[in-house]
Amino acid sequence: MTKEERIKDIRKNPQKYAFDWSDRFTSVMTGTVPRKGNSLRGGAEGARKTGNVSELVYPSITPEMTEQEFFAQPQQNIKDLGLKWLNDYSFQYEWVASGSAFNIAKAKEALKHSPLQTAIDASTKRTNEFNGWNDSVMIYGYEEGKFWKVFGSYPETTGNFDWDYPFFNGLKFNLNKYTPTNMKINLFRNSENGKIYLVDSDGVRHHIKDEPTFKEFFGLKAFEEKDWTEVENEAQLSHLREGEEITRGKGALVKAILDALRKFGNKLTGR
Repeated sequence: MTKEERIKDIRKNPQKYAFDWSDRFTSVMTGTVPRKGNSLRGGAEGARKTGNVSELVYPSITPEMTEQEFFAQPQQNIKDLGLKWLNDYSFQYEWVASGSAFNIAKAKEALKHSPLQTAIDASTKRTNEFNGWNDSVMIYGYEEGKFWKVFGSYPETTGNFDWDYPFFNGLKFNLNKYTPTNMKINLFRNSENGKIYLVDSDGVRHHIKDEPTFKEFFGLKAFEEKDWTEVENEAQLSHLREGEEITRGKGALVKAILDALRKFGNKLTGR
């Protein structure tokens, strides 16, 4: 579909694009530099803090748009709409493995939950022609031992990449829409030390002291079904301020946190 055809389609079928989030908004708000790009973490962290707006509100493509216009800062009312999106959605990310190296076993496991963002050499899909990372793509599948299925911004970066291709360590994502009874998006467990935290609407993490305390407030079923989001280490929760420790005697504290989460839409922004 050409730019002109896409614009005509948007005007003709606006509902079709109601949940088509603006690539331009995300690109600008996460600090992408024209002709230079962004880092994987920079894009993910920026999106986590600035939210999303619809293509209908802030279109990415028009025939007349220049590069300067594309990368101009949105007006404040558009930025505010992005922050409002965070009242309804939680967007989180984590590295698939430690360091920069791509881990095949961990990537396969992560693909059960999310596509993976990674970096490639845009000039080749072959391992023996690789010269360094210079473009970002999405891994969405694989054929065991044969190749990885990749979607990129261009035809040249879309297709099957060698099984041993030296991708950069991948990022996986977790996007949840808040509901009054959905607690998983507010419970985080550090898989390194087993600590579980309840995060309130101000982005403060409260350590749940032990297993009996968890079961008292959230139930045996929630514990058995692991009704929390796993993170690899404490550093991934470092953007959240430390709050009070939750013990079996602090029912009033837990009730106040849960009431606030429901009232204010579980606004977990880390700001």
